[in-house]
Amino acid sequence: MNMINAHFAAARRAFEAGDYDGSLQHLQSQIAASGDIDEPVACLLGSTLLRLGLPGEAAEFFEMAAGLDESLAFRNHRDAALAWFSHGACEKALLNAMKAIRLGEDAELHFILVTLLLQTGDTQLTDQFKYKLVDSDDPKHLDLAQQLIGMDRQDPRALVLHRKLRRLRPQDMGLRNAVLTLAREFCDYDALDEEESRLPRDAWTSAGLLAHETPHDNIRWCDDEAANRLALNSHTIHPMPGRSTGSARRARPHVRGPKIRIGYLSADFFPTHATMRLLGDVLRCHDRQRFEITLFCRTPPQFTESPAARAARAGWGEIADLNGLSDDEAAARIRARQIDILVDLKGHTGHSPAALLNHGLAPVQATWLGFPGSVTEIDLDYAIGDRFVLPDSSKPYYHEKFCRLPESYQPNDPLSRPLPEAARRADLGLPEDGFVFASFNGSAKINRQTIALWARLLQETPGSVLWIMCRSMAIGSICRRFETHGIGRERLITAAPAPYEQHIARIQAADLALDTFPCNGHTTTSDMLWAGLPVLTMKGRHFASRVSESLLNAAGLPDLVAASAEEFVALGRDLYREPERLAALRQRLAANRFIAPLFDSERFCRHLETAYETMDGRARQGKAPDHFDVAAAPPRAAPFR
Repeated sequence: MNMINAHFAAARRAFEAGDYDGSLQHLQSQIAASGDIDEPVACLLGSTLLRLGLPGEAAEFFEMAAGLDESLAFRNHRDAALAWFSHGACEKALLNAMKAIRLGEDAELHFILVTLLLQTGDTQLTDQFKYKLVDSDDPKHLDLAQQLIGMDRQDPRALVLHRKLRRLRPQDMGLRNAVLTLAREFCDYDALDEEESRLPRDAWTSAGLLAHETPHDNIRWCDDEAANRLALNSHTIHPMPGRSTGSARRARPHVRGPKIRIGYLSADFFPTHATMRLLGDVLRCHDRQRFEITLFCRTPPQFTESPAARAARAGWGEIADLNGLSDDEAAARIRARQIDILVDLKGHTGHSPAALLNHGLAPVQATWLGFPGSVTEIDLDYAIGDRFVLPDSSKPYYHEKFCRLPESYQPNDPLSRPLPEAARRADLGLPEDGFVFASFNGSAKINRQTIALWARLLQETPGSVLWIMCRSMAIGSICRRFETHGIGRERLITAAPAPYEQHIARIQAADLALDTFPCNGHTTTSDMLWAGLPVLTMKGRHFASRVSESLLNAAGLPDLVAASAEEFVALGRDLYREPERLAALRQRLAANRFIAPLFDSERFCRHLETAYETMDGRARQGKAPDHFDVAAAPPRAAPFR
């Protein structure tokens, strides 16, 4: 071995023995003897200086090494990035990290890169690399990923992340709830099975667990109304100084006008939102001689600026824009309008402004339409519903008093809904002659209970197929779960989301729609009935599981509401076997479309206005809110409008 190689070998031995001063001395001798620095020497110098607590000097040698041997550039740029990061030289660290990331993958490098990008505020690049952290098993990498990704319901890697964190922290109930929620979102039934095996099912509705769940997520799987009130993880639920109470709010001085002033509060005032496919025509139908209508709007501007949105909003009422205002400023603006009845249309859903009601904004405050259940921790006098979704048995689980409309709590806008010709089965990949069951509810509603029930029906209807709309990432899991119930992949046909008019056209190609449980189709059920497709449902135990019953009764099809799972399967089987009976149901639905209450928004509006007059009348007389039912107007004999 020549002297030069001997110096390098000695430096390597000293480094591996932890003698970093010795390693540095041998490397200096190596450089003096050779008069040059090659990649191995530069790399070992960087490593030695790093161990000696000189990260800046180390980084310079790593950068040198990267330029000396292209085949090792990834490793050396990565080490330079880590060293510069340790030294606090963020720009140099980021430059080397970006060079390295083009050449290879490394968990720590991704962590450093994302950390640096956060400091620069480059959200686009941060979003590009944040999911790389999920591939790591390092707790600090996973914690940063959770900080950035959170409950991302658009990417199943969010579930992978939370399952990893759950294994690291098995006692963390917040993580457990996150896993359950995301598993339902992506139809990962194996993850649900695993969680169920770790905690008995009867413990799933404990207060300690549900406190981490959002109310909206909870009602999609839990039909226990007492447990629904325990789900409190919502931006709409938080302590508020000077929080309003109903009695104090109602005692405040209030100036009334010649008309009853109705305020609607929402973040969804744009025509393509599902809520406005229901509500739009009711707003247009309000009697302006008796009611003054104001829409208190926190709708993001990108949804309101198109010509179609502006035209639709112009017919709904005066719009008071609350965007850009703090909650205190928004509350003051609403209170200044001297609104008699303020109606929240969002409840505990995303981007909801419902917490504003805790500022005491109107003598009467009500919730309606947006959230199917009690809006816990919000100062409300009334929940607007009907006898199906709000039976007497539910009263103990609501702090709101029941205002029950006579036919259905849900209006529908028949003027803004297209009604195209039916699409051809051949164009949809459906069998021309086979019986087609269909479900177009969201994937998260297709739970294990629903699959087991649908599978029973498919087993009793040979040759039938089930046509479902679901996320692409959920298809495999759904098919595998059906296979455990004896239903092969060939019996399932999937559909992707489609523009609304195309969706209404394709719905008509099915024979019978199947509901989901415990969370029914809501606007989805109305869409199917509007398209002329009968929907088979089953009686439920909470608001969200009773919606289709309400809608079917308002459409004149109460005979499609099964009393039990056994009756659901039997009724579906009978309709499969008796095509003339099914044809009669479809004819009845088509005949009722422009007569039955479900799509008669003008009739619905008159009932709603009667409800408002009752609420306002009690308030004017100084009476506290109380349960009441609105009487039905005489039935319509001719098609509406």
